[in-house]
Amino acid sequence: MATVITFGTFDLFHIGHLRILERALEIGQRKFGPEARLVVGVSTDALNRHKKKRLPTVPEAERKAIVGSLRCVDAVFDEHSLEAKKEYCEKYGARLLVAGDDHAGKFDWCGIEAVYLPRTKDVSTTCRRRAVCRNALKVLVPTALTTANLACGVAVARGAASDRWLVVGLWCDALDGATARALDACTDFGARYDSAADVVAWALAPAALAWRSGSRFAPATFAAAGTFRLLRFTFGETLKGTRPVLGSRFFVGLCSPHATMLWLALRKETISALALAALEHVPLTFDLKSTPYFPFLPELLLTLLFFTQSRALLSLLAVGAAVAALATTPRLSLTNSSLLAATFLLLLVSVPR
Repeated sequence: MATVITFGTFDLFHIGHLRILERALEIGQRKFGPEARLVVGVSTDALNRHKKKRLPTVPEAERKAIVGSLRCVDAVFDEHSLEAKKEYCEKYGARLLVAGDDHAGKFDWCGIEAVYLPRTKDVSTTCRRRAVCRNALKVLVPTALTTANLACGVAVARGAASDRWLVVGLWCDALDGATARALDACTDFGARYDSAADVVAWALAPAALAWRSGSRFAPATFAAAGTFRLLRFTFGETLKGTRPVLGSRFFVGLCSPHATMLWLALRKETISALALAALEHVPLTFDLKSTPYFPFLPELLLTLLFFTQSRALLSLLAVGAAVAALATTPRLSLTNSSLLAATFLLLLVSVPR
């Protein structure tokens, strides 16, 4: 029985590996008849460390199991040395050696016929490994932004940084999700990590600021409202009887970062904290897809408000938001309408004189 032999690492096994093995057996069967068999030498981890200065991603036992499970492969053995190819050919009685054309002429010294086949275009273990690294980097960027948001919240909560660092956190919080979507790196873990970071940055940090400013009732209210909203966002799709919040097309309350920044712009008034905490949970029913959306416009306005504390701009935003909400929500119940009106009235009252 004629034997065809080939060698390789076969790390991150892909279609290029499969095709070269199938073609190797096909060439052997054309030359020596259908009884020809294919024997494959799989490079050991130690050999790869020696020739490539790094270990394969997949351990040698698993690589051998994968190659050995193929229908075109009759036997698999460990390749321990690049210089021992002639000995391997003699040991298994090989009459034909098959390799990729990137090794053309390198194995002619083995004493048997050598055939060099072209590689599958645009497919290689190196390309796969680079793609994995790129995907890891894509996930790392939004994760780093979320971590920066968390760090800003921790620093402000401990009193180690001024509340201006929450402006940095606001932009990190806005950019992490946008970056993840732009890089196609959205994951369930990332969404839940973002919510956990927001609990610290946009529920506990403002509560600590409210406590240090002298208020004793607003901190607990603000922290509870922010935490509850973020829990609704995280688990709204799994809790029975709760309308989904994640990915919802409906407005379901003012988000915690925006509520916190408005409260800071209103000079940390207790009455505004209560109003904004209520606004985080006002259940409106108007469809967001029917309204225009301008990316990062809320963050720009809130940053401007934080640094200028313009009474005119605050009043204009409060009245405009109230009118827009009431105009686009024709089916609000009397209770919700009253709550919404009272909330915006409290905001107008708390606008700095």
